[in-house]
Amino acid sequence: MRNILFIIIATVTVLALPVSASCAVNFMPYYQMTMNQGYTVFNEGQNNFLTSSLSNNVGLLTKFSKSTSLITIYQLKYNGPSLKLDENQQLQERSIDHIFMGKFSQGLFNNFITLEGKVDGMWEFYRESKSKQWGTGLYDFKRQGAGLGVKVALLPFLQLQGGFKQSQMLFPNYKDLSAYLSSDTQVIAAERGLQDQLFTTIDGGVDMQLWKFIISGNYNHTIKSYYEQKVILPTGVRSATEKQAEISDRISFNFIFPAKRGLAFGTSAAYSTRNSNQNYQYFKSANDTSPVFIADYYDISSMEIAPFLSIIPFKNSKLALNCNAFLISKNYGVRQAQDAQGVYTGDLLNTTLTIYTVSLKLPFNNSTFFIPKYVLQTLVSNNKFEKFVKYNYTANYIGFDLAVEY
Repeated sequence: MRNILFIIIATVTVLALPVSASCAVNFMPYYQMTMNQGYTVFNEGQNNFLTSSLSNNVGLLTKFSKSTSLITIYQLKYNGPSLKLDENQQLQERSIDHIFMGKFSQGLFNNFITLEGKVDGMWEFYRESKSKQWGTGLYDFKRQGAGLGVKVALLPFLQLQGGFKQSQMLFPNYKDLSAYLSSDTQVIAAERGLQDQLFTTIDGGVDMQLWKFIISGNYNHTIKSYYEQKVILPTGVRSATEKQAEISDRISFNFIFPAKRGLAFGTSAAYSTRNSNQNYQYFKSANDTSPVFIADYYDISSMEIAPFLSIIPFKNSKLALNCNAFLISKNYGVRQAQDAQGVYTGDLLNTTLTIYTVSLKLPFNNSTFFIPKYVLQTLVSNNKFEKFVKYNYTANYIGFDLAVEY
């Protein structure tokens, strides 16, 4: 991490040297606030609840010249009880995020090549329910990272890009609860840092503009290494040497037809895989002395697609009717589904999440918007054991966003 930070600082310093002190520097501040309020109703098996969130973004674009710029952004975000994209998340979870980001860009050879250096950080405070206290969440974390990127404009309508980034996530409150159930004294004695992780990411992509269509593709390869977490062995104890690690690969595609009037439409699609060396022990109860051992429990593949359609009736107006859909299907490599009593059925676990959203963007003026919306979200799975997490539900959400941006 220190080496990456040093490389970025050195690169930024060298690239900034040609910028003359006599160049006029332009500042472009940015602010955005979005408040969300609504009510979520379930078909059955869940308590209906009020949904609320608040996001504030403050940014500054500093243009040193046509080819040299610096972007800094700070975001403060609160997420209350709401529908989730991950079926393993509790719907009553709450979180507060502090996010920082800085990106320096330097164009070379008349912007044929653009070099970028980026640093970012995030602090998340997490509450499982309203009875918990902020700062004590099991999955509270802080993240810090840095990376380098390059863009090459091969043709006026064709651009290649690539990057490298490292970041780490630290979980100061994390405790391995399964270790207590299994009396693994090795883990209990060194529980601090068990969830701490180092991410190393390499990505590359292409952006094209053909007539009015914008097309892009991207490939992302990420290695997640745990600093302390060891692999569970068939005997139920942790390995003395082998640490948990995951490799994720993702291929994505985007197609957009933008429009200032009439119809704007497009879609995105992605396929991703995650392979982990971590295994799992399934305890039927706290007194279970013969847990079920499952190897490669966290291996998973997923496919997703997200089309959208915007109807813009007036030219140079921000009034718009937006229709969005999102579908993601997940298939676990070895993890089996369970029946209502928690018994494994022999069928591999799969889930399908679909979200349909209809919203109307009503501008009060050029910077303030009222956005009523309706969301239909459905989660379907062959897993019927829902003692802790719901795997099958249909939810209807009605609410609004109030947005201000300058």
